[in-house]
Amino acid sequence: MHARTDSELTRLLIPLAGKHKYDSINARFKNTRDLSASWRIKFNSMDLTISDYLDDAPDEVLLEFCESMIMAANGKKIPPMPVYKEWVTRDRFVYEKRKLFLKRSKNLSRSEQGTTYNLIDSVNRLLDSGLIVPSDIDNSLFSWTDRPNYRKVGYCSPLVRLVAISSALDSPNVPENVLDYVVYHEILHLRQGYRPFQRSHDAQFRAMERLYPDKKECDRFLMDLKKLN
Repeated sequence: MHARTDSELTRLLIPLAGKHKYDSINARFKNTRDLSASWRIKFNSMDLTISDYLDDAPDEVLLEFCESMIMAANGKKIPPMPVYKEWVTRDRFVYEKRKLFLKRSKNLSRSEQGTTYNLIDSVNRLLDSGLIVPSDIDNSLFSWTDRPNYRKVGYCSPLVRLVAISSALDSPNVPENVLDYVVYHEILHLRQGYRPFQRSHDAQFRAMERLYPDKKECDRFLMDLKKLN
């Protein structure tokens, strides 16, 4: 599928305008780091902006996603999006869009090797402990950040299956088990998978997080690290 133009997207959504009683829906793609959407309603017209991650999506994927955004704009519950979700969780999509994500991310080293720690060593320790299994990290990438962040020491994009760990933890002053705990937390998001418009830190997630043996000790260390910086 070729990358659509804004005018092609707008034409595709003409049936949705009538279905949802809009005079028109003007749609456009936007370069974004994360897959996102925004809208503005003026009188009886809608301006809809969606991530260019979807500019090569099949018609049925775009229609399902855009209709869900229209429903959200009108305060309605977003329905399941099985066609959209199946397409964006394919290995090919993950691989291709991860390249875009990395290009648009300004604070990633793109390497698992730090000055003190290697993130893959941390992953292997978690595998050996049984806290994670190989399927948790299928088609995944791990990277340190270039600059340290003490408030947000880890980040995960389940969509492109990427885990980023703050270089603040790449230090001999940070215990190995603390780094492993942060990596474990982010891998749990990989295990959850891409779940648009759902809470990430729900009760099930917190229950899995509590399985980490040194959780309380690690939480205290990370809190002190934040206070000191």
